[in-house]
Amino acid sequence: MRNLLTAVLLLCATFSLYAQEVQIKGVVISGTDNDPLPGVNVVVKGTTNGTMTDIDGQFVLTAPEGSTLSISYIGFKPTEVRAESSKALTIVLHEDTEVLDEVVVIGYGVQKKVL
Repeated sequence: MRNLLTAVLLLCATFSLYAQEVQIKGVVISGTDNDPLPGVNVVVKGTTNGTMTDIDGQFVLTAPEGSTLSISYIGFKPTEVRAESSKALTIVLHEDTEVLDEVVVIGYGVQKKVL
């Protein structure tokens, strides 16, 4: 009887942990022209759970309620937002011009431009 009660309690605890996972939906847009950004990385901070935005800048991700999403894209400043399931997120990324170096592409390789 004691083992049965323990098994039932563990099963209930598992269901309550599963119920805390929510589906997060959103769109990632550029801060300069409000165009959607395809291929943006959206990852639950501290995990390997993540996804990328589609051609319209939209993403869907299952994550724990209240977790932090880390959003990054080449040429843009990375940002973090709190995950909320009650509404669709609109995430604005701003360009990071300080990170980009001038690069000259040549026929057989890549070379940095020296001033």
